[in-house]
Amino acid sequence: AERKARYRGKVLHHQDDSIYDPLLRAPRRRNRLCFVNSHHCGVQHCLCLHPRKKKLPLFNVRILRPCKDTLLSLFRICLPLCIGTTLANYIGNAPKYVIDQYMDDTAQAYFGYIMMPAFVILVLSNFIYQPVIRDFGVLWAEGKIREFSLKCMKMCAAIAGITALVLLGGYFLGIPVLSLIYGVDLDDYTAEFMVLLLGGGVYALASFMMIMLTTVRSRNIIA
Repeated sequence: AERKARYRGKVLHHQDDSIYDPLLRAPRRRNRLCFVNSHHCGVQHCLCLHPRKKKLPLFNVRILRPCKDTLLSLFRICLPLCIGTTLANYIGNAPKYVIDQYMDDTAQAYFGYIMMPAFVILVLSNFIYQPVIRDFGVLWAEGKIREFSLKCMKMCAAIAGITALVLLGGYFLGIPVLSLIYGVDLDDYTAEFMVLLLGGGVYALASFMMIMLTTVRSRNIIA
């Protein structure tokens, strides 16, 4: 077996030289070397791995066909979540659409300046409750309703605390810092800025409650 393998290797090496020498000697044909090399390597692989087989083995590929009933059931289950998420995104962007239709670009820019910090509450809230979503599902599956309710109340309190801290910081530092960053005077928009921050906290709480409704299999309420 070893002698046959060595002989086969010598033959293949000799075939390499016989194939590549004319290409290497012709400078204009060197661009075909890569193409020939790829096909030749495939032939070597077949000869070395399957020396006694004239045909390559066929792979047993299983073709998966989607089940119509399963797709319809999945669509029906996810439809309330899709509607709720779409409406939430629309509500969050609706002021931009109204400003774009009835006001000028300057108002749109000012709204973007004071709107940006409102999403800080949502981002911070995600860092709190996203890692423990699985824990909520386990508690509900095990029937631990009391522990589930207490944990949910703690998360709501944490979101309310973050909102309060952001409101406090935004009242004293929000407008001056934004004016310094964007180079515009935003002192006349303090009240609007605070309303947007409060709306960001409510939006974060609504996002968390949407996840909780999905956890307790009450997703139809979302839509």
